[in-house]
Amino acid sequence: MTNINVEDEIVLAMSREIQEEIDFGVMSAMLTKSGWHTVKLSNPITRSQWREMECWAEKEQVTARGVYKRGDTWLFKSKDDAIMFRLTWE
Repeated sequence: MTNINVEDEIVLAMSREIQEEIDFGVMSAMLTKSGWHTVKLSNPITRSQWREMECWAEKEQVTARGVYKRGDTWLFKSKDDAIMFRLTWE
């Protein structure tokens, strides 16, 4: 059994967060180069708002057409979806 202390847990969590951020950056650059549309929200969002946005994406079938998201940055395969998202949430 491995004995992991609090400091090790923090380091592991931070490492995962950094890796996820790097992965998102690479993937979003690839998607943008292939024609996807980026919307970066100008105001910070709460968890509640994030859930509302995800529900909106499901209801409007944006998820089925193509969406990739992390934090305040959302990428849409459809330009129309990107425009509607910005109009709805900015």
